[in-house]
Amino acid sequence: RKVTTPLLGYLPVVNFHPSYLPAFKGLRAVESAFKSGVRFIGATSHLATDCLDQGAIIGQVMTPIELAYNNGIKELQRISYAQVVYLSLSCMELISTRKLNLADGHEMKWIASPIFCSFANPCLENPLLAKSFDQFQNDNALRTFE
Repeated sequence: RKVTTPLLGYLPVVNFHPSYLPAFKGLRAVESAFKSGVRFIGATSHLATDCLDQGAIIGQVMTPIELAYNNGIKELQRISYAQVVYLSLSCMELISTRKLNLADGHEMKWIASPIFCSFANPCLENPLLAKSFDQFQNDNALRTFE
């Protein structure tokens, strides 16, 4: 669902989009990725703007999906959900540790450089958050990131 201009003018809004932008903008991104036959599925957190899926990127994650095709679109949707959970945790960590400042309306300012890894940028740095995400994956029989 698209956020309206009045809300965007009032406070910074972070969108968690189920594709590795700029690929598959808009609705049904996971379904579009599945139909296109891509070999990776990703998700993006970005500042929402009046233009759909166009704001400044905060973070992205990517997962190979060649094995997930055996289980169809439902499995890709489960992987996508886990990716969005990861990005949500990452965004909250960046803001709470003051590495990212979203207080200036529609602008974001990196206060400190985040840590990057092979499947996500930025990575979760807090061991408790990382462990919680691993537990989330185990509880939901997911192996989104290795």
